[in-house]
Amino acid sequence: MKRQNVLNIYFSKKQKPETSPNDESISSRVELEAGSSTLENQTLEIYNFQNDTTNSLPCCWNANQLEHFKMKYDGLLVVNQKLGCEYCLKMNSNLVSKEWKECKVTTSGKNKTVQQASLRKKMSEHFASKAHNQAVEHKKIQQKQTLATCIDKINEKFIASTTKVFNTVYSLAKRNRPFSDLEDEIELQVKNVESSTVESSEISPIIFVDITELDAQDAKTIFESLLRVLLAVGFDMNYLKLNLIGFCSDGASVMLGSKSGVSARIKEIFPNVIIWHCLSHRLQLVLDDSINDIKQINHFKLFMDRIYSIFHQSNKNQKELNNISENLCLDIIKIVRVLGPRWASCSLRAALAVWRSYPALYEFFSSNSIQKFSGMAKRLQNKYFLIDLALMIDILQDCSLLSNALQARNINIARGDQLIRRTINAFQILKNSRGFYEKKVDEVINSEALKNINFTENKIYGNLARDSLIDSIIKNMKLRLIDCSQIRSSSDKKNIENTKIYELANLLEPSTWKIEHIVVPWLEAEEKFEEFGNVFKFDIHKNDFRNYLEDIICNGNQEIPKIQENIQKAKNIINTIAVSSAEAERGFSLMNLIITDIRSRLSVKNLSNLMTLNLLGEPLQS
Repeated sequence: MKRQNVLNIYFSKKQKPETSPNDESISSRVELEAGSSTLENQTLEIYNFQNDTTNSLPCCWNANQLEHFKMKYDGLLVVNQKLGCEYCLKMNSNLVSKEWKECKVTTSGKNKTVQQASLRKKMSEHFASKAHNQAVEHKKIQQKQTLATCIDKINEKFIASTTKVFNTVYSLAKRNRPFSDLEDEIELQVKNVESSTVESSEISPIIFVDITELDAQDAKTIFESLLRVLLAVGFDMNYLKLNLIGFCSDGASVMLGSKSGVSARIKEIFPNVIIWHCLSHRLQLVLDDSINDIKQINHFKLFMDRIYSIFHQSNKNQKELNNISENLCLDIIKIVRVLGPRWASCSLRAALAVWRSYPALYEFFSSNSIQKFSGMAKRLQNKYFLIDLALMIDILQDCSLLSNALQARNINIARGDQLIRRTINAFQILKNSRGFYEKKVDEVINSEALKNINFTENKIYGNLARDSLIDSIIKNMKLRLIDCSQIRSSSDKKNIENTKIYELANLLEPSTWKIEHIVVPWLEAEEKFEEFGNVFKFDIHKNDFRNYLEDIICNGNQEIPKIQENIQKAKNIINTIAVSSAEAERGFSLMNLIITDIRSRLSVKNLSNLMTLNLLGEPLQS
């Protein structure tokens, strides 16, 4: 965060117009000479002004006395037989004596001795006064500022050229390129004078703090490292106890262990924190549970993994498949593992890759020169496999949509609840009617692309139990995604009832209300305010809630531009609770992009700095 503040301050400075090196040096000399001549003129003007005063001395002084008093009192002026002060002359302040400022100090007395004594007394009092000392200090500050201004004008030209170099370095860091490309980038910029503009991207409120290397992977080491990083960036324990709202992680036992996991250790020191099991990781557990429930999926998964292994481990096989696809005018998508540890969207891409390259795969496996893959070809000839593949694509599409939505940076508890329930409804609809790809099976079998495949109906492996599979997914979604047993109340340490946290979050989410049945005051919602306060440690004011409710009803169940301060704070607390750790996963992906073969020796500190630039740095165009 400190690094980000420094970077933001530096890169927010506007660049000066581009000039050549010769122009910069010439203009710099001109400005230096101009600045020097200005100071010389000011000094010469005062000097001449002082010399003129020697011709009009006070009647009681001679030239030697004038020189003596000028050496004794710095800034003394004599004009028309009257005294003044050089420092007070340019001081705009009511505290400064008007007579000394306007050079109107005259003698008092009739004889020469009395007149000299009066002038000595006036000079002694004035030059020792507080107002005069302030004028002297003001003059010194002005001289320093004048000199600093001249230096700044000279340096601005050099800073502008240096800034361009820094911008180039910054661009390399943002694009995860090695700094050895710097010379080529500068050479390209010299040739390309015109620059293009890019639309600004939305800045995420999520802040990357640091990445640290662990000495061990146990809960104690992870917790101590986490706390040490937070304290190192400027937080203290009192601030964290008041403002640390939530902790989100994957479901590893070392992270969410109820007795000695990282979350349990955080809960001991920060009892008000809300512990949350990442929704995106929970969705993956839903698919794993469904695979365990429906054994036939294992046959499908093993066959898909076998296809992946054949082409992933052999470049020769991949090349032959590409040649076949070119002859069949097919676009081959890279085949990856299906139903593995990655997000559901990866499994969807793998299933779609097999679907689109089905003719090429069959021709490859049924080739006479590769008899060892004849079993794979027979499996592709099985109509039930194609039906199972279509069903899995339809299922993975809905899972992928939910997974991508849960990984969004603006996801919150209420929005997550809506997405989960919407997906469950989609699976219930899918159970009662065939999906998009299931409907296309007969059409694809009779298409020109698959005319060379003689499909058979062989239940040797058993096709997927369609209804049982969808029921299993719905059941596991309700258990895994709507279950909030990880959240505990700091007062009684008991588990909050399933779906309760979603219900409390939806109190302030108008899109979940049945607005036609709501009457102000909404007593059913107000009865839950006490429980809301126990969980989120914030009290909702009833009058503010009623005003908010009336505004929503009058606005047609749409969000209003200005929300009551108390209600807005409650909404901010709910939105602040992290319900997905996808941002951390994106950070690990970025780390893999930065550490390439030619940058494999980066230290953890330098890696953290590069990740900070990439994740928090302003877009290049700004």
